[in-house]
Amino acid sequence: MTKVRLSKTNNKWKRSLWILAAITLVSISLYTFFPQSKGNDLQYTLRNLPNEITNAVTINNQQQKILGSEEIIRKFETLIEELNQENERQAKKFEKQHKTLEKKINLLKPISKDSPLSARLATRFPYKPKSKFPAFIWQTSSASMASSSTPSKNSQKWIDKNPGFVYEIVNPSFAEKLIKYYFNNMPEIWETYMKFPKGSSNQMNFVKYLVLLVHGGTYCDKDTIPQQPIPNWIPEATNPKDIGLLISIRDESLNLNDNDPIRKLQFENSIVHAKQHHPIIRDIIINIVYSTLNKENNSKSHTPRFNTHWEELGLWTDVIFKYFNHHLKKISGTTDQVISWQSLKSLKTPRLIGDILIYPAISFNSPTDSNDRDPLYLASHAITKRQLLQDSHH
Repeated sequence: MTKVRLSKTNNKWKRSLWILAAITLVSISLYTFFPQSKGNDLQYTLRNLPNEITNAVTINNQQQKILGSEEIIRKFETLIEELNQENERQAKKFEKQHKTLEKKINLLKPISKDSPLSARLATRFPYKPKSKFPAFIWQTSSASMASSSTPSKNSQKWIDKNPGFVYEIVNPSFAEKLIKYYFNNMPEIWETYMKFPKGSSNQMNFVKYLVLLVHGGTYCDKDTIPQQPIPNWIPEATNPKDIGLLISIRDESLNLNDNDPIRKLQFENSIVHAKQHHPIIRDIIINIVYSTLNKENNSKSHTPRFNTHWEELGLWTDVIFKYFNHHLKKISGTTDQVISWQSLKSLKTPRLIGDILIYPAISFNSPTDSNDRDPLYLASHAITKRQLLQDSHH
């Protein structure tokens, strides 16, 4: 700072000396060329020379002060702008932290067991639509931990096709720990789980929804094979933040008579790609719980409602259609059903309804012996086309 001030002072004196020299030269010139007529003026000029120099220095100093003041004002305005921007960032950060803390506090609050199961699930597992798809691959197994820890040949293909994903096998031991930890205030969940024979396909079908609700990710049956990496499943033109669930059509009935009670179309559930806490996963759990427990309460038989996989598959389809119409009713304000099986029949390309991306049936039942790099071929399934057609009549 001292060197800077000395430099500025020296500059001022240099300018003053140059002014003095200029005035002296002018005075000498005037005296030389006009020695008599202008003698008095020269004497006057010389007498006032100190005042002229002082005035020149004063004016120069004032100009420097003005320039310095303007620079200070500019710096001050810049500082104020930076402070305002920092305050805005801090305010947004504080608001985000406040919301996070509020959510954590709500999770710590005890939820009354008298509340409906739907309310308890929604409170315990709040859905964030703009969140990312978790990088989990889930498969279920009825075997013990020791015998189910090694991935099968098909399972290894999922692992190899999706580096960076966490692969987990969910067996009864895993499932029981998950239920006791995450659903400890929901006895209906445990009761429903225990109604199914331990390790049965029906029990593990129920468990896969519990896992997807808690953690999200991709569930795939053990007899499925990936044709494309999971991140490639979302079309380039679609924003992943706009999708909460990715599924495919399973089959369409050959009988298209509207009066026929048979479902004309069903959704695949052997492969499900879901965000954490998605409402459809929550709804299917609620429906399985209520249907199973109410079935037992209204019957002398202790056999759960879901005696076959197809009953659970039908319920999965019904829940998705209800979600479609609930979502679109909120947008359009209408009370009529706006999405039915007819809206999706003969689907050839992916379709986004609400936050659900639906692929054609071929996408999760792609041919395993084809060299075709069709972008719609996402995964293969061991179920044959003939079986699909037969199942559509059940």
